[in-house]
Amino acid sequence: MRLSKYLLTVYCFVCCAFYVHAQFNTYEYKRQLLDTTTSSSSTNQHRWRTFSLPDSMFGSLKKPFSDIRIIAVTETGDTTEVPYLVKATNADHTSTITADCSIINTTSTQQGKYFTIVMVNKALVNTISLDFNESDFDWHVTLEGSYNQQQWFTILNNYRILSLTNTSASVQFTDLHFPSAQFSYYRVFIPTNNPVTLTAARVSQTKTINGVYKEYPTTHQTVTNNNTTKQTVILVPLATPVPISKLILPITSTFAFYRSIHIEACTDSTKTQTGWHYQYVTLYNGTLYNEFSGAALDAQYVFSNTITKQLRITIDNNDNQPLSVSTAKLFGNPYQVICRLPEHAQYYMLYGNTNAMAPVYDITHFTDSIPNSLPELLLAAEQKQSGVQQAEHTPLFANAWWLWGVIVIVVCTLGYFTLTMIKKAS
Repeated sequence: MRLSKYLLTVYCFVCCAFYVHAQFNTYEYKRQLLDTTTSSSSTNQHRWRTFSLPDSMFGSLKKPFSDIRIIAVTETGDTTEVPYLVKATNADHTSTITADCSIINTTSTQQGKYFTIVMVNKALVNTISLDFNESDFDWHVTLEGSYNQQQWFTILNNYRILSLTNTSASVQFTDLHFPSAQFSYYRVFIPTNNPVTLTAARVSQTKTINGVYKEYPTTHQTVTNNNTTKQTVILVPLATPVPISKLILPITSTFAFYRSIHIEACTDSTKTQTGWHYQYVTLYNGTLYNEFSGAALDAQYVFSNTITKQLRITIDNNDNQPLSVSTAKLFGNPYQVICRLPEHAQYYMLYGNTNAMAPVYDITHFTDSIPNSLPELLLAAEQKQSGVQQAEHTPLFANAWWLWGVIVIVVCTLGYFTLTMIKKAS
């Protein structure tokens, strides 16, 4: 039994002896963080700081920011790792307050169908969402409002709603958007003599809260119309890798259309014998459409913040004329770093280590205690650290010490079983 414990100890020692812990000198780049806040306003409980990641850093960072380290160097030379959070600024989002309502009347005339909606409480609203049993239609409707069902006021006139489906794409637009109104009754008129079944109506006040974006300039955009695949492929390159979360694609064609669109981001590239191979991830897969003839369109798409150097946009034309596309505009949500700094030290941010693992900090569980308004740190110029060598991933037995360790374990194991068999035989 003692010999077994001894062998286990030797085994653990061999494993631990060859474990390599990442040190701060294995990071390729360093930037000093300058705290300009006066000492009188920087008490221990108010040491929270923030700074923005510069665009030039994203090409050197390991995704997703797992190689960022912040260190504090005291006057005595002691080094302390500082916990931090990386957060993107807010993107566009929608706030919706739903109001209670019900459908009370469904009537028909020679001109079309009327649907009356009554509000439980007279609330301020600007959106009515309609659900129909019918799946394929294209109607130009009228929306009216009333306080007593005696006098009606026009809110929307000749407003287009549609639901179209084919083998390659589908589009549905049955939401009525209008300036905020506060009527007791709303009436929708649909100019058709065909059967129409309105199954549900939802009334709400919708407010779009604009996010914080930064526009990134693109380089030479290329548009390729492939007659074989019946697709238009648009490549939108950027000068450096940056975070992208919004695309505005100007369509200059003035005819009505609806097409499938696929938006991808290039996240990595590999050089092979046949050339460069690019790896893409999907950002958006949906529909590009314009129901109004005679008007151009600025199609806007919002997706998760993704660091990329190039977008690829694919439009399925099917048997239709390709669309005319102008220069795309790209926007992203800048990233901010939040940390709490110790006093009486110099601060540095290190990055550029492909072997670094993502740190685990307690700070991620106490984000509610972080103040809303934080002083900003200034970032000094990037410095490339000399003599940095990234650890290489080599085969397990490339190091001779592994072989000697295994030999020792095998010899000890064989010796143990040999002695055990001798004792049993005697």
